[in-house]
Amino acid sequence: TVSNTGALVYLTGGTVAATPNSLAWVDRHGTLQALPAPSRPYMSPDISPDGQRVAITTVDTRQVSSYDLTRGALSPVTSDGNSDYGIFAPDGKRIVFRSGTGEGNLYWKAADGSGAVEHLVTSARSLTPASWSPDGTTLALVEEGDNEGKDAFQFDIVVLSIADRKTRPVIHTAANEMNPELSADGRWLAYVSNESGRHEVYVQPYPGPGERHLISTRGGEQPAWNANGRELFYV
Repeated sequence: TVSNTGALVYLTGGTVAATPNSLAWVDRHGTLQALPAPSRPYMSPDISPDGQRVAITTVDTRQVSSYDLTRGALSPVTSDGNSDYGIFAPDGKRIVFRSGTGEGNLYWKAADGSGAVEHLVTSARSLTPASWSPDGTTLALVEEGDNEGKDAFQFDIVVLSIADRKTRPVIHTAANEMNPELSADGRWLAYVSNESGRHEVYVQPYPGPGERHLISTRGGEQPAWNANGRELFYV
């Protein structure tokens, strides 16, 4: 930030702390099984549809990589040093990610890192990819909303049509809506909202209409569907 007298105050090392951490499996009993991936500042892991790879962002290099669970190898997918939040397409062949200083640009690329990057959409506002419809035609996103005159960021949920590369709003209120997760059959949308004054997990029919259901009762974040579509996990 800059003061009225022209003094600049800045934080070195970026806005997200690059603290090294590890990848691990966690079973239903809470048991941790560490993976042999090198210790790095990882974030936003996404497991491939076949369960063999993990798309992961390394904060220190701001790069999307693919971790092979069988071979224990971490391979770069992007190389521009300005990409994050990679998620697999439903067929597992490509990874979509956001890239650029404004973070309003979405791209996808072959999951093994080969070939050229293909542009998907450009927006004046930040877009973060979150989940796919099972048929691969629609991508659920978190869009940065109108922050003017507000003390905090505003987020809404939109979807991107892959056919025409256009976005349309799904949940757009005065509250923050984040972490959209489409179920395996594409009929339900789980997401997080702070409408009640704290973050809670909700589920509603997709594309609607229908009744919305409150899932968490004492705060909740990061919903994730079981691949069988009959369970919903959250933090």
